[in-house]
Amino acid sequence: MVNSPARLYLARGLSFGERRPDGTEQIRCVKVSLSEAVEMVMDSRITHGASCALILKALVFLERESSAAAGGGAFSPP
Repeated sequence: MVNSPARLYLARGLSFGERRPDGTEQIRCVKVSLSEAVEMVMDSRITHGASCALILKALVFLERESSAAAGGGAFSPP
């Protein structure tokens, strides 16, 4: 087990703005649905460990939130 702290956030209602990358950054911004991002993690198109963890945790969090809003009981993982 590796202890490598990272701060990751689930944000909503964002939009793309003007990019101002550092001179050496090579970042390509893309917009995909959460379900597509999960598929990208599962078939190794996304391989950055922290990003993979965030995407899968966001899926579980949002499913729990949706279940609670619908008056559902306790969350059961798939």
